[in-house]
Amino acid sequence: MTDRTIVVGETTAGPGAGDVEPGLPVELPVVEVLSGRGFGTGKSGSGKSNTGGVVCEELLDRGHSLLVVDIEGEYYSLKENYEVLHVGADEEVDLRVGPEHAEKIASLALEQHIPVVLDVSGYLDEEVRDELVYQVVRHLFAKEKSLRKNFLLVVEEMHEFVPQQGSLGELGKMIIRVAKRGRKRGLGVLGMSQRPANVSKDFITQCDWLVWHRLTWRNETKVVRDVLSAEHADAVPDLEAGEAFLQADFLDPEVRRMQWRRKRTFDAGATPTLDDTESPELMGVDEDLLAELEQISEAADQREDEMEQLRDRVETLQEDLDEKEERIERLLDLREMVDSVDGLGGDRGETVTVEFDGTAFDVPEVIQAEVLEVREEKRELQDELDEAIAERDGLQERVAELEEQLDERQAPEELEQLREDVVELLQRNAGVLDVEAGGRVAELEAELQQLRDEREELDRQVRDEFGDVDELLAHDVVRDRIAEVADASRYANDHTWDAITALAGTEWVGIDAVEPYLGVGRSGTKDVLLELHEDGLADRRKDGRTVEYRLDREALESLVDAYRKRERLKAKREELQAGGGVGE
Repeated sequence: MTDRTIVVGETTAGPGAGDVEPGLPVELPVVEVLSGRGFGTGKSGSGKSNTGGVVCEELLDRGHSLLVVDIEGEYYSLKENYEVLHVGADEEVDLRVGPEHAEKIASLALEQHIPVVLDVSGYLDEEVRDELVYQVVRHLFAKEKSLRKNFLLVVEEMHEFVPQQGSLGELGKMIIRVAKRGRKRGLGVLGMSQRPANVSKDFITQCDWLVWHRLTWRNETKVVRDVLSAEHADAVPDLEAGEAFLQADFLDPEVRRMQWRRKRTFDAGATPTLDDTESPELMGVDEDLLAELEQISEAADQREDEMEQLRDRVETLQEDLDEKEERIERLLDLREMVDSVDGLGGDRGETVTVEFDGTAFDVPEVIQAEVLEVREEKRELQDELDEAIAERDGLQERVAELEEQLDERQAPEELEQLREDVVELLQRNAGVLDVEAGGRVAELEAELQQLRDEREELDRQVRDEFGDVDELLAHDVVRDRIAEVADASRYANDHTWDAITALAGTEWVGIDAVEPYLGVGRSGTKDVLLELHEDGLADRRKDGRTVEYRLDREALESLVDAYRKRERLKAKREELQAGGGVGE
């Protein structure tokens, strides 16, 4: 064993073991574990959590950093032997954290090389939990774009975030994004779940290595049958605790029946017994580090206090306003009553005293003055209330603005949307702006319809033009994209082009069918095809134990379509700028 591999157990005998001799050490390549995509599954008590702990221990022994999203609060046991930052919502964590800490947590793990256990078992509000995890994963993915450092993200109970049924939330989409694109940045992911049938197949099919512990439910063993084979599906219910089938692209043969070693740190996830003793002493973390995180908490608390004070102020002003309005209504009722008294409108010097609501009033002059005074007070309160509400809205807008700046920005809105907004604006406000909008609106609507027709025509041309895949591959945009991928490949440029040639004009083909075109061996062929898949040039699927590829024509046609749309929009923008257009 070297620092390039980790030993996680040894081979065992039994159905599904094949011709592999039992008792041999099972090694995993460190780079594949850190930057690849893994999936571990098994029912409760099968050894799944132990497997995750073993992988973490082996990586920490070699000085690698990682981050664990811990659903059940079990991974804090790593602190028995390692200096790990344990954050979450419980009393037992090193520091309580929320979404405002996400970027700092990602920075500590990636840039300061501090292992992190993000314990989310204590969050009662799932929206807060998911927002925290989403922000942490998003910052990891964004930072790895420039760092490109091998780093592993471990996610327990993957089915809660990436379910097979129902739509994916923002967190699920982000995890799938890491699975599809993280490898090139060095960001790997290991997902764990007791229920493989409930995990999105879009994630499982991306995985390079999988661990199948004991499963007994029929719908779970069916997943094993679909991904491995009927033999392994029949054998998986009888596996011993800690025993599993390890399936990996980097193994030869690709499936091993094995027994995982026991992790060295204590088992925090084991079922309690009468003989249980207290947990061992845990290693602490740097006090300066905790102080830095606490500053973030204090700043967030201060912002929340300020918002709460502002909300209280608005509520108080609203109560005062309601009280004044009620008094005004009473006074107006009194004035109406007094005005109806016969003879009140006679001599202006004559006064009448009236008792109302516990107060004596001389009418009508005094009532009029009182009403005016209360109305003025009401206006002042209303102004103060409006100012407080504006201040609150300004703070909320500022928060939203900052969040938008942190988000990964998409391209500016297309010209079509801009024109629609202008048309709607002119139609709504022509009278207010004193603009003769009718002709301009009609002109803009005509141009908008023309733009839609031209876009539909471009879509049709792309579909019709590339009936022959050779014509599609000959397009300059497609050739430039292939050349870009070839330049970034660790293999010679010719190997990328040879692989594209082998996939062109075919349906699904296996690695063995492509290998003769490249001449770099089966392993090299697998790497070249995997690069094409990760760069969006080839589709990939698993049919049992066979991995197959085909050219992703839809993605290539989308490149051409997007190029033509950009060119058309560019021409329209230049036309508008030259003639004054919308900007006038």
